[in-house]
Amino acid sequence: MAEYSIYDPIELRITDQVVHHRLIGTAYDIVFVGVMYATNKGDFRIEFENLETGEVIIAKEPRFQIRERVGSKGAIRYATVGIEKRGEYAIRFVNIEDLKTDRSMLPPMRWVFPLPLKPEKIKVLIRRC
Repeated sequence: MAEYSIYDPIELRITDQVVHHRLIGTAYDIVFVGVMYATNKGDFRIEFENLETGEVIIAKEPRFQIRERVGSKGAIRYATVGIEKRGEYAIRFVNIEDLKTDRSMLPPMRWVFPLPLKPEKIKVLIRRC
């Protein structure tokens, strides 16, 4: 396992099958970098499984997504998750094909000139709130 601080943001790709990471008990934001619009068109979800207890926590999508910049790229805070117990967690992205994304946040642009992102291009940042 790579050396890292449990306080550092976690960077991964949405196409990663399962990522194991040590998390502390706090709330985390899940940010999609390079994405300005994302919607769940089915059963897409982000699961955090505690490897010691087997408990599965599903990230919650807020009513409104906050747009921000990460480095030089646009991003959205897609979801939040509350982790109660410190420990090793498996992070999974389930039903990726149900997640619809676009590089534009303007509805007319999405309808006329859609710019969907391929899942392998979506960078995910998980950081403490």
